[in-house]
Amino acid sequence: RILVVGDSLAIGLALSLRRAMNEYQDVTLIEEGKVSSGLANPKYFNWEKALQTFVEKYSPTMVVVMMGANDAKYINLDEKPREPGSPNKSWAEVFAMRMEGFLDIPAKRDLPVFWIGLPVMGDPTYARQAQAMNDIVRTECGKFPNCRFLDTWNLLCDPEDTYAAFLKNDKGAKIKIRANDKIHFTVAGGDILAQSFFDQASNHAVFRGKSEQTATTASGGQTSA
Repeated sequence: RILVVGDSLAIGLALSLRRAMNEYQDVTLIEEGKVSSGLANPKYFNWEKALQTFVEKYSPTMVVVMMGANDAKYINLDEKPREPGSPNKSWAEVFAMRMEGFLDIPAKRDLPVFWIGLPVMGDPTYARQAQAMNDIVRTECGKFPNCRFLDTWNLLCDPEDTYAAFLKNDKGAKIKIRANDKIHFTVAGGDILAQSFFDQASNHAVFRGKSEQTATTASGGQTSA
């Protein structure tokens, strides 16, 4: 039971995860994305409260998060860290505190969390903000043993490691992987991220292909849990 939460990028990712899950048996996808949301503006949508509700309602066995595209726009790349002990926190410090409150919810239940990092963005300034957001998220995820940060930055890049709207598939044909806004990804781009998730998550969970079930049934055996 995989709970997917986050902003519009999470909604797009969930579409590809749903397609990919057709290859696996006994996997349930629970989609709870919220457009224009993030951790930086709880007055618009309180993700800490929402996650608590979703965990209690669905009893997931894994949580997938993709969030930060909206939050990254608030980052001031020139903001200086506050002096130790200062009563005033920097934006990054406040965001980190909100992340800790958010991640503490699945941590208390020992739920595996996979936080999907932001991919490279088309606008250079926004790309730097997204990179700064990934740095914050990677650091905070590292504080929780149950949480894994999945770096996607280079997955949607060209061979020169720069933003790419198109990539060649395994047949050499160009496919569009990013939307025209240079932020979101197409279904093809989402499929790349989904495959990366399954590749990395398989180190921490067992995903059994439907072909395995067919082979076991044909041989008269039983599938393992």
